[in-house]
Amino acid sequence: MALPRLHCVSGAVDVADILTTVAAANTLVKADKSKRYKIVDVALRAIGGDASASSTIEVTNGVEVAWAATTTNVDEDVIMRADTTNVTATHLGHWGEGDTPIALIRTGIETATATSIDYVVHYLVEGCN
Repeated sequence: MALPRLHCVSGAVDVADILTTVAAANTLVKADKSKRYKIVDVALRAIGGDASASSTIEVTNGVEVAWAATTTNVDEDVIMRADTTNVTATHLGHWGEGDTPIALIRTGIETATATSIDYVVHYLVEGCN
């Protein structure tokens, strides 16, 4: 069996597209029946203003939330990482099931003044039998 390979996905998602469920607009890495993903690191920051509403922004591998930040701390001046205040990263390093995407979702109300969220996600890919 081949060793898992490290991958990186980065970009920006409009705040309006960060939905409460996984959809095409907020999917960072598409699902693949023959692969599963392990999120190993995440970094986020707000663009266009602070994301200061009562909400959380989460990165999920379809099974568990790997990384979550309360939006009151997501702003343009801070890159949110696993060791940042008010970030929960309890499931970094857990393998998702096959055929589940990596997605950026939110809970609660929409973010306040931010127009988009910049993201960098490092993840491992392993083939499924």
